[in-house]
Amino acid sequence: MLAIIDGDTLAYKSCPGRSNKNDNVAKVIQLNEAGQKVEIFSEEENNRYLEQVWDHFSKGLARMLATCVASDYLMAIKGPDNFRFEVYDDYKKHRTAAPSPNFPIVTRIRDICEYHEMAVRSVGREADDLIRIWANQARAIDKPYIICSNDKDLRCIPGMHCNIKSLQEFEVFEVTELEAMRNYYQQLLSGDLTDSIPGVKGIGVVGAKNMVKECVSEEELQELVVGAYVTAYGDDWSSMLLSNGKLIHIQESPDDYFSFKNWPLARELLE
Repeated sequence: MLAIIDGDTLAYKSCPGRSNKNDNVAKVIQLNEAGQKVEIFSEEENNRYLEQVWDHFSKGLARMLATCVASDYLMAIKGPDNFRFEVYDDYKKHRTAAPSPNFPIVTRIRDICEYHEMAVRSVGREADDLIRIWANQARAIDKPYIICSNDKDLRCIPGMHCNIKSLQEFEVFEVTELEAMRNYYQQLLSGDLTDSIPGVKGIGVVGAKNMVKECVSEEELQELVVGAYVTAYGDDWSSMLLSNGKLIHIQESPDDYFSFKNWPLARELLE
């Protein structure tokens, strides 16, 4: 079994809380520009914490691979650039405005993984894209694989999945072809507030899930999505769907970008 790992999820999950109960911890309290209290630790303390996090990360990775009965793995981590930022200026706007306090240590874990050739950086795309590309390559040669992540977006990929609840708890389940299609088209309807993707106005996550649950084919799902965009946006439906599709679509190959090529109804309406 090949484990295809979302390294950013593992790195995030590997960050245990830093204990403040030890009087020997060298730190000072400062105020940031927003007037919030910020703990500034010494270099020695930061190095001790990094060792603790790396140990936690390494043991969690081993536990996960054992749970998945994986003989090998590929790990994708965040890299420079992402074509989606060229498509939509506000993509992931909320994330960049308020980065996680764990971000610095996550960045260090990524660097260590890359240095030891444990992970591959995604360049010009997201780690999610690498994960789907690898999954498709595994399917092409009939190699069993399991996708390890806690990211719901990856559930548009059919096959075995391992949900990383924590680095001690993992849930293995299967996503069928139909479930994967529904998950994908559901997101085209709902958008993704986390990444600032608007979707169809007036349709939230629950509404989108209810809309797709009766569809049993890709043709039905596409008709549903096109109809919703036409109703909501009128003459602008195609530009809105193209924009959202380019942001939401996870690449199946390095040159795979969202278009209406395989959307018969959309092409018919545009003729």
